[in-house]
Amino acid sequence: MQRHSDYALRILVALAATGKRMPVDEIASRNGIWRNHRAKVAQRLQRLGHIRAHLDRHTLADLMPQPARFRAMPGAE
Repeated sequence: MQRHSDYALRILVALAATGKRMPVDEIASRNGIWRNHRAKVAQRLQRLGHIRAHLDRHTLADLMPQPARFRAMPGAE
């Protein structure tokens, strides 16, 4: 599994477990995700329609009410 796919799953599981909006920095620190990767992964999940994120200094994210169909991120095998 590619690192970004692993991080994406960690973010999705954390959001699903809480069921509420969380700061992406908090998710990253709890799951050992490097700061420079967390924004890229959150942005990618947002583009794919899995999360709603307000990407600014205090990035908050939550799961979409009806997320898009999951598919492997390009390069993940």
